[in-house]
Parts: sequence; C-alpha cells; structure tokens
Amino acid sequence: MQVIKSYHRILDLKEKHVDTETLGILVRAITENREDSCGLPASRLAPTAQKLFGRLTSQVVNNAQVWEIYADLIANLSEPDESDKLFRVAQTLQKAYRSAVMMDSWEKDVQVCCTTLKQCIKFADSCLACLGCVSISKEMEQLVKSARLSLRSAISQVKRCYEFDIPSNVSPEVESLEQKVSAIDQMLSSSTSR
Repeated sequence: MQVIKSYHRILDLKEKHVDTETLGILVRAITENREDSCGLPASRLAPTAQKLFGRLTSQVVNNAQVWEIYADLIANLSEPDESDKLFRVAQTLQKAYRSAVMMDSWEKDVQVCCTTLKQCIKFADSCLACLGCVSISKEMEQLVKSARLSLRSAISQVKRCYEFDIPSNVSPEVESLEQKVSAIDQMLSSSTSR
C-alpha cells in the first residue's frame, strides 16, 4: 500500500514520472498474491493499483511498458465477465503496441525491435484469447481485425528494414508473430463462416 501511496505522491510532485521497474514489481506482487510486510495478501491492492495506472496512463499516454504492465494487472483481476476482461486486456495491449511502434526507427535497433515484437506477440495472444470466447461482441471482433492489420504492418516493417538478413535474435520473434497472425486469420475466417 505504501508503494502505491508513494507513487501517487511522486505524481503529485512530478506529473509524468515513470518507474517501470517499481510498477512491474508491484503488479507481480499483486498477481502472485504475495504477502506484504504485515502478512496481508497483495491481491487486495488490485483496485488501488488500477486507480494508480488509470492516473498514470492519463498523464503518460505513450509508454509501451506502462501499458503492458497495466495489461498484466488487468489480466489477473477476477471479474464476473471473462470476455469483458479479455477485451480490456486486448485494448490495453493495443495501446502498448501503438506506443511501441510510434518510436522513430524502432525496427532498426535490434534490442528495441525484439522488445516491440514481444509486445506484438503478447497483443496477438490477447486477440486469440478474445476470439476463443463463446460470444464475441462486434467491438471485440473489430479490435481483432484492426490488430491483424497492425501486426502485419509491424512484420512488414521489420522485413523491409532487414530485407533478407534478419538478425538471429529478431528472426524467431518475427516467425512467432507470423504464426500468431496466421492463427488470427484462421479463427476470424472460421467465425465468419459460421
């Protein structure tokens, strides 16, 4: 609880403060339901952490890591409607994707490229989870269709950058993402043929 209060205080003093290491530790503690110094379960802090992320993402709208950590928090919340939670996770990861690819020449820096592709894979996985829902809303289907185009664009950008010489640590990420996009295509086509 002190971490969340302290982070809010820092935001009061310095509006756009981002400490992804602290946020990541906080979310891991909550999702793994670790005990705090008083022996209380950290999962009880989930609603308060959500408010912190709501405040932070309204001030820092273009930090892919913050959006990704926020998505991890949402994914581990217990909600009565599973499909609504999956949709919220996908929306949050879509914001992480957009923030990541807005960086100039993200594909040219191998480390940044790998990180971005991993975020794309996570986004694709969330879209596949949405498509696996029993009932898919129009909004959810639209998000997945938009994601498919965006993810294809990311793949094309990397391939254009490296042409035929994709670095060895980037290549598996590209292949994995291509497989996920192919799975999205198959699930979308089978859902429209029903």
